[in-house]
Amino acid sequence: MKERRPIIVAGGGIGGLAAAIALADKGWPVEVIERASEFREIGAGIQLGPNGARMLEALGVAPLLAPSAIRLTEIAVYDGLSGSHLASLPLGASAEERYGAPYWAVHRADLHGALLRRCEDIDGVRLRTGVALARLQSTPDGVIVGTETGKNLQGAGLVLADGVWSTGRCQLFPRTEARFLGKTASRALLAAPDAPPSMIEPRVGLWLLPHAHVVHYPVKAGSQLNIVVILKDDWMEQRWDGSGEQVFIEERLASAAPALRELVAIPGQWGRWPLYELDPLKRWSNGLVTLLGDAAHPVLPFLAQGASLALEDAVTLADSLARQGDVLAAWQSYGNQRRPRTARLQATSKRNGRIYHLSGPSRLARNLAMRNLPAARLLAQYDWIYEFGR
Repeated sequence: MKERRPIIVAGGGIGGLAAAIALADKGWPVEVIERASEFREIGAGIQLGPNGARMLEALGVAPLLAPSAIRLTEIAVYDGLSGSHLASLPLGASAEERYGAPYWAVHRADLHGALLRRCEDIDGVRLRTGVALARLQSTPDGVIVGTETGKNLQGAGLVLADGVWSTGRCQLFPRTEARFLGKTASRALLAAPDAPPSMIEPRVGLWLLPHAHVVHYPVKAGSQLNIVVILKDDWMEQRWDGSGEQVFIEERLASAAPALRELVAIPGQWGRWPLYELDPLKRWSNGLVTLLGDAAHPVLPFLAQGASLALEDAVTLADSLARQGDVLAAWQSYGNQRRPRTARLQATSKRNGRIYHLSGPSRLARNLAMRNLPAARLLAQYDWIYEFGR
């Protein structure tokens, strides 16, 4: 490994750390640079479908995360106005047998922490904080990464895992700025004793309203309830840690079913982040530089697949490099493999969002269709997502 120049990974989030693990496991030295002063993850809950859980097994991270993960038994869908049950997506043992991996709910910080611990245990991974990418250059002999302090780093290749607002992507492919969707997601965490007992059960509750929806599920081994409210909104700051207003959320959900109104009245404090989208890119690589995770394909949160796709990217990238042996060819092959799937998931997720937020007669037609769809057929619609990597 000492004879090889490192692969530089820009971004120390879920995708960046997963890429570091996967590449190092294939024998490549890796240097992860993170602009923040420490490696940390903000946010709250994440759903990891069987495809994501399978990638964590491949990365050797699943055993580190399992103690705090919740094995979900179902996704229960409700009409958010009447409170009536519309459908259930069966998970639990039957889905685990079907896909060969569990469907997990975890706290984002727990996932990030497990990835970080795995990185720290690998001799071939170097982690550096307070290092911000300012410019990049791909040459026939390698990549040169200029930092904001003026120092240059050199490597055999560069992986840009710096998120939806990737500065590296905009240098690599100008005019690829993400667009604001006109919606925000507000999140809150409740201690289990403060939450309605039925909502701490190991399942996802999904409530559909006109121009809004609410999701809740337990995290941290059932000690907390994660709540997410997605609404039409004009707040579009490029940050993940905005402060949500309790009154704003309660007013927007004033017509919701009593059980849902009671739930969103409990937290008091909310975090808020804007939703951005990006059209599928025609290519992810330019020379020895490539994109990964949200930098390549931000996915709207209507399929709960953002984290799982970043994990898939990481494993596919490392497999491609092991197979090709050459960084340039590996990056091209990786993008060719991943682009069709991620583009389909982006489109499907956006379509789900439209269905979730229907109003008027369209909402009533949706509810009728969901009530009449057998659970097995509902689950089968997701086979192409959850079977990845099996």
